[in-house]
Amino acid sequence: MVLDVTTKEVNIRGSIQKYFVDSLETAEGKNIIVSADLESVRNLTEWIHLNFMDRNDGNKLLYELQLVPATREDDEGYTLAALEDLIDKYLFDSTGKRVIISFYDISALPNLNEIGKIHLFPQPRGPIMIGADDRTKFRIIPVIARISIKLVTN
Repeated sequence: MVLDVTTKEVNIRGSIQKYFVDSLETAEGKNIIVSADLESVRNLTEWIHLNFMDRNDGNKLLYELQLVPATREDDEGYTLAALEDLIDKYLFDSTGKRVIISFYDISALPNLNEIGKIHLFPQPRGPIMIGADDRTKFRIIPVIARISIKLVTN
């Protein structure tokens, strides 16, 4: 059994990352961090970490990710709340429905070939957390991405 282009992890991650970088970083000017390197946020006072979690293969492809808005020097949490509101702008459309984003064949760079859609399902959020050393505030916003896949047999 050979999996087609829609099941390649690089396409799933790349499409999701492109959506959030285009929306939150390019359009809104917010720092999107995909790296696990915490040194990259040392001098920032606010950022959004995009964390790819897990895959669950089956008839539908489910992909878990987290958006983690974080702030420093934000004692009352207003900047964190504003970041969450901004993230919601890109998780829900103007009518309050969840968004559907483009799914690309990333291997076709620099030309992006749309190969389908990804449905984003925001999940319930946890409490605001505070880092012990530098009082960084953050909240985990879990999201399930659902992609229909096609299996090709040889």
